[in-house]
Amino acid sequence: PQFSYGSLSNWDTYCVVPSSTPGEYEDCHGFEIELEDLPCSNVFYTFSYNRYGTPGKIDTATGGCIVSYISSYDDVNSQWLVTTPVPSSLVQGGKVTPTNGHSCFS
Repeated sequence: PQFSYGSLSNWDTYCVVPSSTPGEYEDCHGFEIELEDLPCSNVFYTFSYNRYGTPGKIDTATGGCIVSYISSYDDVNSQWLVTTPVPSSLVQGGKVTPTNGHSCFS
């Protein structure tokens, strides 16, 4: 599952691997935000000063907008070029602690 913390203008997102071992997680290489009942033509600003750069925007069939931040992939070396790691200090007892939108930026 993916978790997000913060406000619409400032938030953190990361993935956590469901595991029987507390504290295990995996890094994300992108994420999507789906805005319901808001077409992309009404999304005037997206945050682009981040590891993923300017996001893509795609209108949904139901009148919403999917905003996608996606890492490029190096096919030659079989690796993602950008990652959002989960700081180990945020994973406590197998649960991700809320960040208020200020912990994953770089």
